[in-house]
Amino acid sequence: MKKTMMTILLALMIALLAQFACAEPAAVVQGVFDALTAEGSDYEQTKAMYAEYFEGIQWDEAVEGDSIVISIANSEYMDGSWTFTQDGDYLTAAFDGEDYNGLSLAMSMLKAVGSYLGMEADVMTGYVNGLNFLNIENDNFIMTQDEATGATTVRINDAAPWDMKGLDEMVLDERVVEPLEDGYTSTAANFGKLMMVANKEGDGMVILLGEHGGLDDLAYRSIVNVAGILKPAGWEDFTANYTELSDAETDAYSAKLNVPMDEARDIIEDAKDSYAYAIFRFGK
Repeated sequence: MKKTMMTILLALMIALLAQFACAEPAAVVQGVFDALTAEGSDYEQTKAMYAEYFEGIQWDEAVEGDSIVISIANSEYMDGSWTFTQDGDYLTAAFDGEDYNGLSLAMSMLKAVGSYLGMEADVMTGYVNGLNFLNIENDNFIMTQDEATGATTVRINDAAPWDMKGLDEMVLDERVVEPLEDGYTSTAANFGKLMMVANKEGDGMVILLGEHGGLDDLAYRSIVNVAGILKPAGWEDFTANYTELSDAETDAYSAKLNVPMDEARDIIEDAKDSYAYAIFRFGK
C-alpha cells in the first residue's frame, strides 16, 4: 500500500512539473496576469493605495501576445508604460536607472509569479531580498544593470516552482538590520522566511518577529541578533539570559510567542496567517 501511494504521489509531482514545462508562453503569461490582477493581490492593493493620493489616476493592464503591458496616466509623477515579456523560462522587463515605479511593479509581478506557481508570495519576496543582500547569484531572479546607461533588466523564472536553496539559513543579522539613526523611531526587514518590525515607544522598544510556517531556531538566533544591533533598553540582559525561544517576563524585557493575529496586526496591519509571530518588549 505504501509503495502504491508513493507511486501515485510521484506521478502527480511529475504531472505538475510537466504542466509547467509544457505550458505555452501565452498560457504562462495569462496565468501570471490572472494572479497579478486577482482580488487582493499586491498589484491591486498598490492601485488602491495610489488612487487615494492621485485623484483621477488611470491604470491599464493587458495581455498582448507574450507580454503583460501596464500603463499609468493622470498621476503627475508616475505616468508611463511598462512591458513584461516572456522570454524562454523568464518574464523579463527593462527599466531606466531611475525608474523606481518600474522596479516597484516588478516586485508586484514577482509576487504574481509566486502565486501562479503556487508559492508563498511573501516568502518568495523575502528570498529575493536575501539573495540581493547576500549577493548570491541564482537562476530564479536575475537583476542586471548596464554600467554605461544605468538601465536595469529584471528576469523572473516562471517556468516551475523555485527550490529556494539557502532559505533556511537566512537569519537576521548585521548584514540586514542596521542601528536606528537619530530621529528614526522604527525599522523593518523582510528576509528569507522572516519578517521583523521594531518600533521605539518612549524609553522602550517593541519588536514583532514573524516566521513563515512557525517559530524555530532561526527566529531565536534572529531576535538575539536584532536586540544586539538595535540595543533597546535591557538588551544586555536579554542577549545574556534569553537562551531559548520561549515566553518570558523580566524587569528588563518580555517575550510572548505565537501571539494571536489581532495582536500582530496591531503592529503591522497586513500580518499574514501563514506566519507565526512573537512580540518582544524592552524597557518601559
